[in-house]
Amino acid sequence: MGTFLEVKGIVNLGRDPEVKYLQTGMAVCNFSGASTRNFKKNDEWEEETEWTNFVAWGKQAERIGEQLRKGSGVYVSGYLKTDKYDKEGQTHYATKCVVQKIEFLYNYDKPERDGGKSYPPATGSTNRKPKTDDDIPF
Repeated sequence: MGTFLEVKGIVNLGRDPEVKYLQTGMAVCNFSGASTRNFKKNDEWEEETEWTNFVAWGKQAERIGEQLRKGSGVYVSGYLKTDKYDKEGQTHYATKCVVQKIEFLYNYDKPERDGGKSYPPATGSTNRKPKTDDDIPF
């Protein structure tokens, strides 16, 4: 086995996850997500968004398909994999992140898809409402 580039980060899903089943019964889930970074360039703050395709397998794939939707925030850990395929006589390459671990980050500000049902944020969630001076107990 070769060396893989490990990927970790918070992304927001750009579309609903798509779950399919192989003939063996194994679930495979494909989804895309955007991550944004802020950086300073010439004394000005700029923002850059990067889109990534993800794939998850097995029970994890089923859970993603059941519980996440477009706009959901997640923390993903995985590795990059590039597939090679031919289309109309030309060779193409597609890189995706193979999900090894995923944590769902729920947002209090958005009503959930299940009739307004809300979920607590995951431990360490960055989607929590910022504290204001009124929230500080002293």
